[in-house]
Amino acid sequence: MPYLDNWSSAEEDYSSSLTGVTKALQDASLRLPITGNVKADVKDLKEVFDSIMNIFSCLSPCVQRFVPKGEVVEDVISNLAELVSTERALIEECGSLLSQAHNLQMTECSLRGQLIQSKRSAGA
Repeated sequence: MPYLDNWSSAEEDYSSSLTGVTKALQDASLRLPITGNVKADVKDLKEVFDSIMNIFSCLSPCVQRFVPKGEVVEDVISNLAELVSTERALIEECGSLLSQAHNLQMTECSLRGQLIQSKRSAGA
């Protein structure tokens, strides 16, 4: 999966950008008064929202590039989960069959021992 290999190099930039956006939004929201006569500078708010929109518009293509790969990975993981479920059922069946084989082998050994004893007592 070459696209996932490329993710490690882009992940740091992406994480840094998200951290910056999160911090900026938290800082901006903490400065907003929530009671009383609230006033806001419309120009400052417009700049903040424009900045946020620019960041999201830059991030959107990056995220969109990974959506098809994510869908492929989701399909592969779904198939793998189904395979694991089937394998688990087969392993449980195999364990049950091994247990039955062991019980049959023990019964055979017991019957052989009884046969040997009955032949000895018949010969005596």
